[in-house]
Amino acid sequence: MSTADRQEACRRAFKRVAETRDDTERLRLVKKALALFTDRVEPPELLLDSYIQEVQAVLVDPSLSIRLIVIEFLTEICFLSKKTIRYSVASFGANLLTDDMAMLKGLIRAFVRLYPTIFRCIIDQQPDLSHQEFWTVMSQVKGIILSYTNDDDQEIQILVFKFIEVIIMCQSLRSEGAHADYLVHLNDITPDHKVLKHDQLHDEGKYCLSSILDQIALPHISYQCLIVALGSAMSIARIRNEHVKPVIDCLEMLYINLPPTLSAEQVKSTRKELKMHLLRLLKLPAGLAHQNRIEIMLTALGASNSEIQRALYEAKEQVYTKRQKQSGSRESRKRPATGTEYEAEVKKSALEADDDEPASSSDRTAVDITYQFIIDRLSQETTINLVLATMPCLPNKRPASLQNSFDIQEAGSKDHKMMLCRMLATQLTQHGIGPGMSHLDEDKRKRKKERDALQRSGAILPPEAGKSGAKHSTSKLGFDRKPLVKPKTVEDTYLPVKSFDLLEEPEDEEKLDKDQLFGLGVRAVMGNEEDIVITNHVLDYQLTLVRLLSRFETDPKKMDGIEMLINFIIADHHSRAELMVLWFTELYTQYLGYSFCGADKTDKQAAKEAALGKYNMIVDKFLRKLVAKGLLNEMVFHRFYLEAPLLSPAAMTIFKEACLSQSYGHICLITLREMIIARVDFRETLLRLLIDISVQDVAGTSVEASKTAKELFTFRFIRDILVRLLKDNLQKCTVTPPPTSFAKPGEPAPTEWTDKLYSIAVQTYLELIPQDPALIHYLASVYAVGNNLLKKAILQKIELPIANHTDTSEIVNLINNCPQKAETLVARIVHVLSVNNLISKPLVKAMQGLYERRSGVDVRSFVPILNHLPKEQILAFLPSLMLETINHKTVGYVFKRLTSPTCPLSAVDLIISIHRLQPENDEQAKLQRQHITLLYNDFGLSSDTISHAVDKMFKEKSYPDLIYDTIFYLHYRFKNLANYVKILLPKMAESGSWREDGKSRKRFFELLRRLESTAFPFVLSRFNEADVKDFLKSAGSERAEKELLSALRTFYAQASHDFHRKMDESVVAMVKGKESSRKPFKTKSSTSAANVAAPAATAHTTTRYEAMIKEEPVDN
Repeated sequence: MSTADRQEACRRAFKRVAETRDDTERLRLVKKALALFTDRVEPPELLLDSYIQEVQAVLVDPSLSIRLIVIEFLTEICFLSKKTIRYSVASFGANLLTDDMAMLKGLIRAFVRLYPTIFRCIIDQQPDLSHQEFWTVMSQVKGIILSYTNDDDQEIQILVFKFIEVIIMCQSLRSEGAHADYLVHLNDITPDHKVLKHDQLHDEGKYCLSSILDQIALPHISYQCLIVALGSAMSIARIRNEHVKPVIDCLEMLYINLPPTLSAEQVKSTRKELKMHLLRLLKLPAGLAHQNRIEIMLTALGASNSEIQRALYEAKEQVYTKRQKQSGSRESRKRPATGTEYEAEVKKSALEADDDEPASSSDRTAVDITYQFIIDRLSQETTINLVLATMPCLPNKRPASLQNSFDIQEAGSKDHKMMLCRMLATQLTQHGIGPGMSHLDEDKRKRKKERDALQRSGAILPPEAGKSGAKHSTSKLGFDRKPLVKPKTVEDTYLPVKSFDLLEEPEDEEKLDKDQLFGLGVRAVMGNEEDIVITNHVLDYQLTLVRLLSRFETDPKKMDGIEMLINFIIADHHSRAELMVLWFTELYTQYLGYSFCGADKTDKQAAKEAALGKYNMIVDKFLRKLVAKGLLNEMVFHRFYLEAPLLSPAAMTIFKEACLSQSYGHICLITLREMIIARVDFRETLLRLLIDISVQDVAGTSVEASKTAKELFTFRFIRDILVRLLKDNLQKCTVTPPPTSFAKPGEPAPTEWTDKLYSIAVQTYLELIPQDPALIHYLASVYAVGNNLLKKAILQKIELPIANHTDTSEIVNLINNCPQKAETLVARIVHVLSVNNLISKPLVKAMQGLYERRSGVDVRSFVPILNHLPKEQILAFLPSLMLETINHKTVGYVFKRLTSPTCPLSAVDLIISIHRLQPENDEQAKLQRQHITLLYNDFGLSSDTISHAVDKMFKEKSYPDLIYDTIFYLHYRFKNLANYVKILLPKMAESGSWREDGKSRKRFFELLRRLESTAFPFVLSRFNEADVKDFLKSAGSERAEKELLSALRTFYAQASHDFHRKMDESVVAMVKGKESSRKPFKTKSSTSAANVAAPAATAHTTTRYEAMIKEEPVDN
């Protein structure tokens, strides 16, 4: 059926209901019409919106059957669609004050079913004003139903008991390990819920529990009400374990003092119910804490020992299982528990349960006090006298269970004595006798004060047991629709109002001045807030209160009214934030001159200044009060800054302090971001505050402020102002000492700049460079005029913003227009770009142009782009890079660039170029040797590359001093090139340069000494006697000369006869010397000695060279 068809069918059905007079036919038509609403195809509220008036009209139909059907229908609809709850509550509430008992029972029964759903609906949905009004109406309905707690009709009283049970279930905390769970509980409500007040609801639940327990203790309660109340109390205890103790106290009282109005059969049935409930309590883990009391009562009620032990076993099993699930490992879960372990777990749980119970003397009841009084005085003589006095009063027949409980064997035992004392104390207290009565009276007074306080705060409480509650009126119910049940008369609904006579009413007993009268009037207005909320005139009420305190209290020195309103707002800041906004708006309106009441209009400028001073004073006082109470996380604080019409300097100072605090900084920065976006008039001031926060040395706060600035930079309408303020802040870094904006609130400004202060100051600006590369130009201009600490901070922080920078156009522009003294910044930027291989041809060209234009540019600036430069320019930079001590630390990075595949200079040409460098002094020569050794050792040059460079130099007949070190390196590092080295020596000798130049001669002889056995064939076969003598003298000392000659003799002795024939005779004679008279080296022992001597000499020279090539680089 389509929507139009359903609507037409409903219209016809309700029209026929109105026209038909036969109750049976009308009942059938109503059922048919209501059946259309339960069609699951479309939500029922769509159709119910159109026909709610017709449904409500049927609800007041004269026929009781029709009314009950409508009530049942609306109840079921509420479970299908939550949106229809408002219709149902409005309709039911308007008809609660009816004289028709059947109708009243149906309505209460409906609310018993609907209350958890209503409660859940309020919790789950987003709170707003409509929900506040709806909950207010529901609270009034709840009060009306609770007023029937002591009604004479037993069925209504029973339904109210069930309603109280539902209230307690919903308005109590969830219990861990309870017998079952419930649809809703107080744990679902957040502490800052705007509609439901957690503490108030919890107190209502506790008082409802006290009410139902007090009903059980009434001496005139009927049997049916007693059984239902007992069942409700037990259901509460099983699901909400926090109420177990008061329930057990109530059962103990009932066990000892059954109502005297019960018949014999009802007494027997009641005792069975008590026994059943106590056994259920004993099965709960929460009941183990009261095991002794429950066992005594069960024994007296006739429970067998097996029943008690079976119930205890189930409770202990639950405790033990819970313990194992919480703390047991896999092994311990598999291993069966022993009896000792089992009992230990259960005792531990019982002890913990005992700890949860109050143990102080103030929590003792009147029965406990009387019990202690009796047990201290119950001597043997007193007991005998009591027995004799009660003998005539014994009944003729006693229950069998009682007969078995009090036998001769247990008479006088400790348990028996405690039981008797407990019974006596309970009965004496019930009759108002005993020392516990003073405590009971004090407890009643205390509870009455608490009850009155709760009722004043708006809590809905049931009437005291045994007293009839005042019936509520629907005149204050804020129903969405007008109630359809008319009051009987106006006089029945409202009390007669006495006419007020101004001349007669005032009393002269107390003289009050104007200020006191004004304060009393303001307090009276504040005290009626709850009544105003019910009438839905909150805005008018708030405007009235604001105008009273701002337009008529014009003297800023009189702070009573201001203090009163500030405290009033803060007391319930969740619901009175709108009042705060209205107040400050009114004060700002007075400052602008649009609102004066009681102000001096003659001097407008003076009035304006006074209004501004009053505004600033109240703002400062209000915010300081919030800070003192620790409410900076609450919405009222942040709403002030978001909606206040004027932000005073004091307010900005307080907000800055809040932003810099560890506890509230994060949420305050979020508010500051929203203020910057939304508040156009204060945008520049707020952005300056954000920048001031970003330069504070507070852990985490400066970083969060920088992130906020980076996010705000994406908004075009904020970007220009933010960039201008950041440039101003960067310019302040060139001023000494640091400006006051770098000071923390309440502290003096720093007297000098530090590395950390500079790093924090430039952090935010640098983080914006990836989003706007043009910012780098202003950074370079500040860098050029800054001191060394500022430059160091910028160079350290520039890496991250530049590292992921793919567009180098702005950097090229910076290089082309580089400020004086900013060359090092350019070099650092180019270096960072080179790490990520982002060097482009325009960038290289710009660097070359900078070098050509700017004299004195450090050659190290070109190291990152060396592999992109032409070969000729690389060779031009090499002398400075290789021979100057200041560039020594960059040589490794230079070699890394020059040995890359993109470098136009080959490794062979690089080796030759380094060899051809002309050091001017020994220090430069030493650097040259260290650098060529670094190139050989750390950059993986192969033997082919080095030998090819040597061959090329030999072909060119170029023998620089460094070539001797290279030849030895080939011999030392590559053992397979020994023959190659032997071939190179004759070529060097043929050049003759070593004979003409003393320095070359010295270097050549040094090389020969290092080569040792590799060079000895060349020395002995190519040198004449004079050359050999010069070679021996080059050793430096007489001892070294002898060692060298001994090595030559050893080699000669091992050489072949063909080699001997190649030697000059004079050289042979000199080598033999005194050794010629000795026997030739033919024996095995002499050969071994020679073999030992030669390696020793070789090891000596090799060790010397290793020390040289591994020498640490020279520091600058």
